[in-house]
Amino acid sequence: MEFQQIVGAQIRMYRKKAGLSLEELAAKIYKSKSIVSKYELGQSNIDIATLQEISQAFHIDIKCLLDNPNQSSQGPSLNRFGIFSENRLYVYIMEKDRRKFIIHRGLLSLYDENDSSTSATLYMDIADFSDHTKCGSIYSGKMLCTPYNASMLLTDVQESSEKVSFFMTINKSSRNLSPGFYFGYTMVDNLPFSTNAIISKVPLAESDALMEALMVTKEKLTLLKNGNVYTGNDFILETDLIK
Repeated sequence: MEFQQIVGAQIRMYRKKAGLSLEELAAKIYKSKSIVSKYELGQSNIDIATLQEISQAFHIDIKCLLDNPNQSSQGPSLNRFGIFSENRLYVYIMEKDRRKFIIHRGLLSLYDENDSSTSATLYMDIADFSDHTKCGSIYSGKMLCTPYNASMLLTDVQESSEKVSFFMTINKSSRNLSPGFYFGYTMVDNLPFSTNAIISKVPLAESDALMEALMVTKEKLTLLKNGNVYTGNDFILETDLIK
């Protein structure tokens, strides 16, 4: 996919997230509806000044429009380790809705900035990994990575008060998976919560084995009760989860 098509898909995704029609976006940036449609379809080149105007119309950083989750790895990095050296990763968390457990999928896009920091964009609640633009929510922020762990604090690009974070383990014996924690807060009463998370270099089979790996077990709850500390999974058998 060419650069203008990648940017066009991002513009269309954020326009829909913002609840704007083509006409409304065109009016905000003083362009015609037809030229905005061409931008979204990747049929017309777009300059930086126009991209800045579009990002301001969406109330997002211009870098959001330039993100490409399908980009290939940039090569060895001094700032990233383990599976987090990859630019595209797959995120899995699970919650219980009434009596049914639901797995939530996310696509994590990582990019090294010129200032040696690492930008992270999370496309959450994706139905199909082949199209990240059809996601439920988008978060962006920074990742800090050491040879032993990776942590992220991410903000909803459309609601700055909504934040999520990850703290993940990097285990040299695991080539494809990183277990850890996902942190957020409940929308109803604004209380913090945490649950198990798995970030993977490859898509995982959404099987009973994955649900078991994401489950908060009775044994872990017993440890929490006895020691007032909840510990995550230190090791997950990859062969049970990888497709």
